[in-house]
Amino acid sequence: MNGADLPRKRSSLDLRARWKVWYTTRGVGHADEFGALAPGLQSRVEWLDEHAIQEGLPFLIAPDGAFDVELNSFFLTVRMAGFSANTQTAYAVDMARFFDFLWHNRDSNGPRLWRDATVEDRRAYFVWRNLDERGPRVEASTWNREVATLGGFYTWASQKRLIGKSPMSMRPSRKRPFGRTFPRQDWSIETPSEKRRDTGEPSVNWLTPSEYRRWRDVGIRGFGADGFRDRNFRGDLAGRNVVFADLMIRTGLRLSEEASLTIFDIPPRDVHRDYVAGKISKRTAKYESGRTVYYPSTVLRDLEAYVRGDRAESIERAYANGHNIPRSDSFLVHDPTIPIARTPDGRSVRIAKLNPAERRRVLVRRDGYWEPALVWLTQGGLPMSTRSWQSVFKDANSRCERHDVRIKCHPHALRHSYAVIELERRQQMQLLALSMSEPDRRTYARLIHGDPLDWVRIRLGHASKLTTLKYVHALADMDPETRRDVASADWGFPDAENESGESRKERDT
Repeated sequence: MNGADLPRKRSSLDLRARWKVWYTTRGVGHADEFGALAPGLQSRVEWLDEHAIQEGLPFLIAPDGAFDVELNSFFLTVRMAGFSANTQTAYAVDMARFFDFLWHNRDSNGPRLWRDATVEDRRAYFVWRNLDERGPRVEASTWNREVATLGGFYTWASQKRLIGKSPMSMRPSRKRPFGRTFPRQDWSIETPSEKRRDTGEPSVNWLTPSEYRRWRDVGIRGFGADGFRDRNFRGDLAGRNVVFADLMIRTGLRLSEEASLTIFDIPPRDVHRDYVAGKISKRTAKYESGRTVYYPSTVLRDLEAYVRGDRAESIERAYANGHNIPRSDSFLVHDPTIPIARTPDGRSVRIAKLNPAERRRVLVRRDGYWEPALVWLTQGGLPMSTRSWQSVFKDANSRCERHDVRIKCHPHALRHSYAVIELERRQQMQLLALSMSEPDRRTYARLIHGDPLDWVRIRLGHASKLTTLKYVHALADMDPETRRDVASADWGFPDAENESGESRKERDT
């Protein structure tokens, strides 16, 4: 049913009601002992498969519970299919925010729908988001992203003749779209005219090694601000969360990239090497920026402990509860030493060729039962989603705030931290090499791999140095004390035997 045709009546509950973002799901991991789905879930899976709808695709539900088919068909376009899951979510959240503004603030006689938006609504939204003292007064970069989302949506709605005229003011774009993930002709050649120009130098939120240790130890490990363990902390999967965050700040992986790692992507640890090379598949990387990643041996050690301990226990728990049983849409790996899966239609495909949504459906046969191929699992043994990881970081920030530790961190800040720290350290190594003898200089040249900026660019998966240059601005503002902190880079990783697996539980007992 088209939500636009449903009658709406404002009530006292409407003041609390909001547009909600939901996601498609095939119910991964839920089946009976024979792998059969419940009738309702089976029909949902068949419908999603019939319409080739992605797993985890966002859709919007109105405050009164209505589902607008025409509105949500926007998320089925070729352009949206080419975006990462995080970008798709950002589109849905930005749209829901504007629709909430229309629903609650633009008509005293009743809620206003997205179809009813006018130029005056757009101007009022600009004032509220940017200028109103009661509004959020967002950064220019945030507003530009939001207005670009709305511009793209309303241009599409106008082209599909779902509305008469777009409320957004557009002008010809001077920039060419980046990336080749989807057809060039699907891109609009216009951009919103109300983009702010006061962006200034790009801001980079990052943590020094000491700030990161403080945030991690209090927010994730469950320590108090005094450095002692908080006996009231109940973080059953703190070891998993610590390793996840440590890996992110030491490799610069994006949240979606790290959350999509499978057991086949993790290289074996070499006790004779400080770093071990691994590969990020272009199917899980933004803009298909597949690349080599250098895993620190200390983090690989802790990751191995997580796999042997908490992860193994969660898999056993899932098996006992009847989860992770092959279904009609599962990708099955029968040999855990070979990264090749059997597709639902019987073909063979390499794990490296699967996108993040498909990887969540991969099951590996090991020791007589099936387990997810993804590295990071919930306590119940099912794959962790990027949204679940966002919640882990939010909980860690809340805990730091309760303990009066004034450090906040989000997943992308750890990627920024890696970039700034690595760029500064490599620049210092390059300067040090100038005072060395020729043999020593050649050794350092091998260590820094040439131009520091280009080395960091490759590790981050940027196509151009211009994107990586924003981290140079952070270096310009770095004081001497911070430079010493970065140069030493004392990560202070906890002992794996104290943070993951059975030995941690035995010690706590």
